[in-house]
Amino acid sequence: MTNTNKMRARRALKALNAYRALMGLDRTTGGAMLDESVIDILTDLRHLCNQKGLDFKGVDRCAESHFLVEVRADDD
Repeated sequence: MTNTNKMRARRALKALNAYRALMGLDRTTGGAMLDESVIDILTDLRHLCNQKGLDFKGVDRCAESHFLVEVRADDD
């Protein structure tokens, strides 16, 4: 099965909705509340990386590189 960027975005939204549910937030709220939830989960991921001795900036650079490859591949 081929992963498309739509599928990747759907998976991320499901993960974000699960995070929002753990935080006691309404999963259906969009807009600015969604922005805040993305910020919150990224902040928590930074805390996790800090606790586990991972380099968040390095991981983020790698993720950005993967993202750019996937976006280019989906354009073809």
